[in-house]
Amino acid sequence: MTSVTEHLARVLTLAKPLPPRRQGLSSCRGLVLAEALAARSAVPPFDNSAMDGFAVRREDLDQLPVCLRVLDEVPAGRASTLSPGPGECLRIMTGAPVPECCDQVVPVELTDQPAGDVPLPEQVTIQALPSRDHIRRRGEDAEVGDDVLPVGTLLDPAALAAAASTGHGELLVRPRPRVAVLATGAELVEPGRLPGPGQIPDSNSLMVAGLLDEAGAEIVWQGHVADRPEELADALAEALDLADLVVTTGGVSVGTHDVMHSVEGLHFDHLHQSPGGPQGWGLLQDATATPVPVLALPGNPVAAFVSVHLYAVPVLERLAGHAPGPRLAPGVAGQRFTSKPGRRSIVPVRLVDGRAVATSAGPGAGSHRIATLHRAEALAVIDEERTTVEPGDRLDLLPLG
Repeated sequence: MTSVTEHLARVLTLAKPLPPRRQGLSSCRGLVLAEALAARSAVPPFDNSAMDGFAVRREDLDQLPVCLRVLDEVPAGRASTLSPGPGECLRIMTGAPVPECCDQVVPVELTDQPAGDVPLPEQVTIQALPSRDHIRRRGEDAEVGDDVLPVGTLLDPAALAAAASTGHGELLVRPRPRVAVLATGAELVEPGRLPGPGQIPDSNSLMVAGLLDEAGAEIVWQGHVADRPEELADALAEALDLADLVVTTGGVSVGTHDVMHSVEGLHFDHLHQSPGGPQGWGLLQDATATPVPVLALPGNPVAAFVSVHLYAVPVLERLAGHAPGPRLAPGVAGQRFTSKPGRRSIVPVRLVDGRAVATSAGPGAGSHRIATLHRAEALAVIDEERTTVEPGDRLDLLPLG
């Protein structure tokens, strides 16, 4: 038998980050940056007003109140062609450029003028001196050439805004991995179709595709086939030509109809893990002889669910340029759990009041309990050396969602 750690290391050798490509900012959310980003423009790009008010020369404010002549209005997006001299000022809006001759913005609230959409006055009385100059200085957030985002940054909305504000319209990124999902089993029928004797709905392909989509994959193929080697071979050939990763469920155990063993190039491990002991993995070639990682997961739904989180998601992350691997968080048991000697048990659990106190997600154990699996908020990991976990004992948790 193989340890969970050893199997994860093996499947991660199948994948390497996909070649980067340039994409427009609007299509980069959730992707990983493949080159360091430096500022092409300063932020802010010019001195601008932080308030709606009046741009003045501070030397005119030695004695207050003081009445100043208003030369012009400067809204955001336009610069004034007039330069105030002694006793003069400009009405200015937030974000508008501040002329070099002005070194103070006085908020409208500190003047005799009303706020809002009112006609430009001929003069304004400054009644009080503000505590700040209310000018955002050019480059105070970033200067040209400053480091903005390092290689490996996950491009969330804030990171994309940083790229846009510093002059970038395209980024070199790792593309979203294309994934094909294939469920095997003669017993499977389309969801919504009334099953015949011995048949069940295909929930696996839907579940696995959804989980990988949430993890950042582009699902390019999804379906199921019966336990016939020739049908499986045709489906795999189609999937390999479309995808950067192929994930299958079912057919990996040691029964007479476990069809994944008919695929040349796959290796099979039996893990010290429950559920999800039997696992297959390997590199298969597409029509152009390009190696494509293939993960063959167990067919029992809870085992497939667990295996996606433990193995398929880390492989997907490596393809996408992330640092892969389950990210465990500390928790405590909210009930008694038991585990087989020498097995690492992975238990779908709920979290009490949103805290890391784990209780069973369903009415009992079993890798078939798909109807209650949606209640799970985390996977509790019970290591091989533990056979019982009592309430209050420490547990490692893999958060879901």
